[in-house]
Amino acid sequence: MGFFSGAGILGLDKLVTFGALLDCCRFFTIIWRSSLSSLSKVPSFLVLVLFVLVAGSPASLLAEADSGKRFRLDQIVASIEDEPISSSELKTSKTDKLDFDSVKNSKLVQSRLLEKEAKALGIVIDSKVVDSYLKQVKKQNGLDSAGFRELLSQQGYTEKNYRAEVRGEILKNQIIAAAVRPKVKVSDQEVDRYFEENIDDIPERGTVSVLRFDLVCDESCQSSEAKVAEKKKTLSKLGSVLVSGEPKDLAKVQAEFTKKRVRQTDLGYVKASEIKTEIAETISGLSEGEVSDPKVLGSKVSIFQVTGSCSEDGKVSGALFNEVKFRLMREKLVEESKEYFASELPKKHNVVVVQ
Repeated sequence: MGFFSGAGILGLDKLVTFGALLDCCRFFTIIWRSSLSSLSKVPSFLVLVLFVLVAGSPASLLAEADSGKRFRLDQIVASIEDEPISSSELKTSKTDKLDFDSVKNSKLVQSRLLEKEAKALGIVIDSKVVDSYLKQVKKQNGLDSAGFRELLSQQGYTEKNYRAEVRGEILKNQIIAAAVRPKVKVSDQEVDRYFEENIDDIPERGTVSVLRFDLVCDESCQSSEAKVAEKKKTLSKLGSVLVSGEPKDLAKVQAEFTKKRVRQTDLGYVKASEIKTEIAETISGLSEGEVSDPKVLGSKVSIFQVTGSCSEDGKVSGALFNEVKFRLMREKLVEESKEYFASELPKKHNVVVVQ
C-alpha cells in the first residue's frame, strides 16, 4: 500500500490520477465500515464537499499538474472507533506491510488506544506527575536542566518527546493497575504446585526462617540500665511494626531505625538443634510473624522474628511461600497485560485495517 499514482485521465502531463479516486473510495469505505449507514441520506452537494476536502479542488489538482508536481494523495489505512488513520501518520510506503497486527502494534495506534482506555477508566495524568518523575531522574543522575537535555539528545530524545514517552508509561501502568491487576489471582494450590515441581527450592524440612535485629550495647552501655532500657524500647517499637506488617508503618520508621543503627540479619532456615541455645530459647514457641521480646545477647540487644517454616512433610509457609506467590502473580500479570494491550484493547476500541 502507499500513495496511488499512475497515468492520469488527462495524460501524463496532467496527472489527475485514478489513485485519487480510489483513495476517496477508500475514505468512504472507512465510513461505511464504521456503520455510518446514514451516508446514503447525505445530500449530493455534501458528498462533493467531502471529495474536495479529501482530494482537493479540481483547480488545485490541475494546478499541481501544470506545475509539473507529481500528485500524491494520503491514504486512509485504518481507524480507531471510526476515527481515520492515514498512511503518513503511520509513515508507511508501498512496500510496507499493513496487516492487522502491524497496525495495532504500531506506536501511534498503541498511544491512541492508551488515551481512549484511560478516558474510559477515568484516569488522568497530571503534568505534575511527569514533572516529579523528571525531577527524580535529574537528581539521580546529578544533572541540571541543561545537562538533562544534553543527556536526552545523546539518546535521541527531545525533552518534549521524552515527556510524552514518560507520560505514556505512567498511563500504561495505571491502566494495568485499574483494568488488569484486579483480574490476576494466584491460588495457594498454584504455589504448592510450584514447590512440587521445583523441589530444589524447598528448604530443609523441620526448619524455621528467622530474622534478627540488633543494637550494639557494649559493657559501658550494659552498665547503664537506662541505656539498655532505651535500646529495648527502640527494638520493641520495631517489633510492633514488624508484627503489624503495614508497609506504610515500615516505611515510616525505616529512617528512624537506620539512624539508630539497627542491624538486620537473615539467619535463613534453621533448626533449633543447630543454633546457639540462647537463640533457640528466644525463638522457641514463636509462631510465624511473631517477634520475641528484646534480650541482651553478648554485646547486643536483640529481637528475633520467625518469618516462615518448612514442616517435616515439606509444606512451606510464611515468607518464602508469599515470595513465590508474589513472583507467580507478577509473571501472570506480565502475560495478562500483554494479552490485554495486544488483543482486548484493539477489539474494545474497534481497530479496523483497510485491506
